Amino acid sequence: MDGQIFAGWSDSPTGGIVAYVGGTYVASSQDVTLYAVWVADDGTSKNFTVFYQPYEGADPVTKLVASNGNSAVHTLMTEDDEDFVSRVGYKFVGWSETEGGKVIEGGSYSTEAMNVVLYAVWSSTSATFPEATFEYTVDGLTVSFDASMAPNALTWFWDLGDGTKVGLKSFEHTFPGAGTYLVSLTVTNGGQQDVKKVYITVEDSGPSIWIYVAIIAIVAIMAVAVLHYKGVI
Repeated sequence: MDGQIFAGWSDSPTGGIVAYVGGTYVASSQDVTLYAVWVADDGTSKNFTVFYQPYEGADPVTKLVASNGNSAVHTLMTEDDEDFVSRVGYKFVGWSETEGGKVIEGGSYSTEAMNVVLYAVWSSTSATFPEATFEYTVDGLTVSFDASMAPNALTWFWDLGDGTKVGLKSFEHTFPGAGTYLVSLTVTNGGQQDVKKVYITVEDSGPSIWIYVAIIAIVAIMAVAVLHYKGVI
């Protein structure tokens, strides 16, 4: 948007920011409209904010970055930074724009948004560390989930984003309606755990074609019966 800087998302046309670029938003209902929040670009330097999220459950580290007009280039936090949050049993790999996503290459990060969330990417130093890996297939509103290939996993806990919680390795689930759901799998092995989150979109494909075939067949049979009754055939 020319002359404007994106600041974040709001859940009302005149409300405050409730979500940042890369961040998460917890909706109170299934259908929610989010509105972009913009700040006028008057050519002066502004403070952009980078929220470093070390891992789930840890407090984010906030860094202010002076912008150059409508963008800012930021030197990424390293393990040598005094504010860096380490994680026992893990080796730091880098930062990503999404949770569990691709690591940002190089030592700097450029953004045109005033508020950005970056997530730490870790690799375990344990040989028994469980990995939250799963596959899924979508058929209309029904999704088949399979986490049988998750290495070293001893327990599985699913949050399907529609209020349903499941503790199975593999199963099928029918969602209540069309839409996009944030599905989360947490696997554990002893005191170790890993989490994977995926947005899954389902659509209501309507009745199967075989239902229509069956209806047509029934109508045809009834029509023949009526004609036979009237002596037409």
